[in-house]
Amino acid sequence: MKIIKGTRTATLLLLAVLALSLIAACSGISKPKLLKYTNNEYGYSISYPEDWQVEVADKGKTCLLTPTAGFTTGSIRIDAIPSVPIERAAQSWEMAMGSQWGEITRYENKKMQGQWDWYLSYGWVTEEGLEFQGEAYFKYTPSYAYKVDTAARAKEYDQYSFNKIIASFKLLDESN
Repeated sequence: MKIIKGTRTATLLLLAVLALSLIAACSGISKPKLLKYTNNEYGYSISYPEDWQVEVADKGKTCLLTPTAGFTTGSIRIDAIPSVPIERAAQSWEMAMGSQWGEITRYENKKMQGQWDWYLSYGWVTEEGLEFQGEAYFKYTPSYAYKVDTAARAKEYDQYSFNKIIASFKLLDESN
């Protein structure tokens, strides 16, 4: 009797696991594949979801990552500029955002340690009344200052995998 109960329990458990796996597979729950963009000229790489696209401008100095679905507002912009003190780069970016969007609200503006040297977070409201949120991460090297900037409508911001994408940013020459 105990063998039958144990076998029956194991069989029911196995069937439940298979059913849950089948439900997850049919509902489209899966880990999106990440692709990698490498910019050899400016010395960095970054990974992004396969349902995003890459646009490169300004002779490779600027890279824009955006979801391919046309109704989304999220984006990541990477700029490589001739090296300047990183606090000055952050200040210049904040001024550029203010010039483009009018008044911006600064949430954080601070020096960091580790992968990034400076962090800036902010928000702004468009003329149409749409609220946006952004975060900019800055990295100094003797050759370039890098800015990796996220932006999306404030109510959608947390739906994007910005942190995962930002964490994947790597300098090709790790000695920098």
